[in-house]
Amino acid sequence: SIAVVQVSSDSAENATSFGSSVAQVRDDVGNDRSAGLVAMGQSGSDLDIAEAKVADEAGLEEGKPKKSKVVLMILEMVPLCGPLGIDRFYLGATKTAVAKLVVCILTCLVGGLVWGLLDAIIVIVNSLARKSTIDSLGMEAEFSEDEIEPAHTLAVIGVMVQIFFCCGGPRFLSFVHARITGRKEPPTPTATPANGPAGAILTGN
Repeated sequence: SIAVVQVSSDSAENATSFGSSVAQVRDDVGNDRSAGLVAMGQSGSDLDIAEAKVADEAGLEEGKPKKSKVVLMILEMVPLCGPLGIDRFYLGATKTAVAKLVVCILTCLVGGLVWGLLDAIIVIVNSLARKSTIDSLGMEAEFSEDEIEPAHTLAVIGVMVQIFFCCGGPRFLSFVHARITGRKEPPTPTATPANGPAGAILTGN
């Protein structure tokens, strides 16, 4: 009977230890599951933040059209593209482009030249500043990073050409061309005395 009692006590102790082990395993599994849910919640919040950033960037890109800054600079350097509003048509500013074209026609190019000069100055200054966007006087656009430096170079060339022509460049070119070709200016014709009484009076005879 003593042996039976001892076996029963051992069985009870084993059952108790087994039950505590099962409870410990359940607690560990619950903790792991809670940690996994927390981690999933954090990753989900990070994913939401990343999606919000992408949406904001997409909204900015939709607000400003993507254009080529090199093409814009070339349009500003080509004569009559600025006064006729072709630069604004390229940027998608249709309303101001039509207004610029109408002003140019109604004023016989005078108003278009003034407006075109103003737009050219804005674009050249923007290119010299190496900006990736433009937003001034109705001109809005976003440019790619690989076209910033080429546009800057074109802006420098455009400024140098304007300074050259404003400082008497055409006259200097005509002088150099005359020197190279060896062409001389025709002599100024002198008045010859006429025949008859008038010629006699002029010659003193």
